[in-house]
Amino acid sequence: MPADSAGGLECLQCGVALTAPSGGGPTPKFCSSAHRAKYNRDQARRRVQPIEGGAVPAVLGRFDELVTALQETAPQVRQLLVDYDPVRVAAELQRLRSELNATTSDLEAANRKIEGLERALRLSEELNTALRKLSGTDVPDA
Repeated sequence: MPADSAGGLECLQCGVALTAPSGGGPTPKFCSSAHRAKYNRDQARRRVQPIEGGAVPAVLGRFDELVTALQETAPQVRQLLVDYDPVRVAAELQRLRSELNATTSDLEAANRKIEGLERALRLSEELNTALRKLSGTDVPDA
């Protein structure tokens, strides 16, 4: 976008000075919607310049360019379709969910085992204390 002498912006169609919106947002390129439409029409005409035999050869040349570009990108698109096949993605999600559920189950079982061992330790300590009292060897803790 051209800048005017004051460092601002100019309409791409007529060159009138533009100001950037104070609240942010996109920087304007045109002073009016009519100028935007005219500029776009002019650009479209420039892209289809008549050459020997009229505009048809220019359009066909552009068409050939597009076909070539599509042919060049087709392998990448095919690979993306394979990589992101919904059936494969769903199967992988299910596998991960199953793995997570198994891990969660293992953790829950381990926690139950720890709780059981802690309960057994407390009972063992209580039993040990009771036996010392009964045997008369009650030694106070330091």
